[in-house]
Amino acid sequence: MRALFTNLPIAFLGLALLASCGKENASGGGSSTSASVSVSASSDIGQIRNAFNNTSLSYGLSQNTEIYHVGPYFKTASNSNCKEVDLWGFELGSYCYGYGSYQSEIDVYEIKIIQSTSSGSLVYKEPVESNPYGQGYVLSSDMSFDRNSTRYKEMLGLASSTPLEVRTSNATIHLGNGDTKNGVYVEYFYGTRTNDILNITSMEAFVLSTELPVIANPVTVEQNGNLVGRLGRVGTTNVSQVKVSNSHYVRNEITGYTYRTVIQSRGQERTF
Repeated sequence: MRALFTNLPIAFLGLALLASCGKENASGGGSSTSASVSVSASSDIGQIRNAFNNTSLSYGLSQNTEIYHVGPYFKTASNSNCKEVDLWGFELGSYCYGYGSYQSEIDVYEIKIIQSTSSGSLVYKEPVESNPYGQGYVLSSDMSFDRNSTRYKEMLGLASSTPLEVRTSNATIHLGNGDTKNGVYVEYFYGTRTNDILNITSMEAFVLSTELPVIANPVTVEQNGNLVGRLGRVGTTNVSQVKVSNSHYVRNEITGYTYRTVIQSRGQERTF
């Protein structure tokens, strides 16, 4: 389900977390007592995790709020006509609608429809098929989301593997309604370290935001430099543009007789 996108424009949303480079921290607990918790530009990954752990899961949501994600990280499109279109917000949805099938939207997007919320858990439903008796969808049974959910752990680097290195950069997020959100771009590097020599075998990167509902995260997902998922919209607000202040890449270098892997800063802003 996590096949890679190719030649896709990246549209980012954002985050209330502004961060600079930080080391991996294994903390993953916490309670959600505040509506939305943000951190400063000097925050490391541990502080980012704490901000999410202390942001209420009900923040920014009401009953029937719809959350749209797109991409194989979330859901693989089964309509080949839709997959040929650049995944850019509702342009893709409009293209699918042009074929007169609401099912196309279900094939392309993962859609969560919020049913109830609390500070520590959510209940939502997903459309599973078009309603044979009229417009709309047949919905799934109740599904739940909390801080033990796989995606929550993955976006915070708390899944099965521990990141070897973490890099974080500022992001500015522009929404379709003209609003601007702050965000953080978090890059996780996985592999091994022997005598301080890195061997990076894979990388994942996420744009995250506590200025958006927690369940709307991750906003974007990259695996080994390929975009594999992103947020389409929250409620009636869709993604427009994101600027990331910096990003990193892996390169190999030889110093004398020593061969090593280096995580290199690009040192420039990127606009998606």
